[in-house]
Amino acid sequence: MKKKIDFIKFSLVSFITTVIDLTIFRIISNNSKSLLIIAIATIVSRTISTIICYICNKYWVFKSKKQDPKELFYFIFLVCGQIVISAIVVWLLRHLPIPQLVTKMIVDTTLFFAAYFIQKVFIFNEKEA
Repeated sequence: MKKKIDFIKFSLVSFITTVIDLTIFRIISNNSKSLLIIAIATIVSRTISTIICYICNKYWVFKSKKQDPKELFYFIFLVCGQIVISAIVVWLLRHLPIPQLVTKMIVDTTLFFAAYFIQKVFIFNEKEA
């Protein structure tokens, strides 16, 4: 039962931080067509939502009590890895006869489950290495 609750909490945090990311992006970008504005909006919104996601996952979802800065490093590495993998896989699958957005949704959903496993087993695991 605890595993189910942890996964539900993880899903809720992911949903909330996605809403935060999109809201901040929308406010900053204000529908601008400028690459610089879009880049700034993306960096700021993703940074803020990632910090919130890290804090919520560490203390609320996985209840990690470790004071190890490696947790944050690994979390940031995971987030960056997800972004890169998503972009590359969506690009590699661009010739599939399905809409690109559907491809991205499938890829990102797979990465979502992988991220849960990686955080639970490797990043916020209370067992000492």
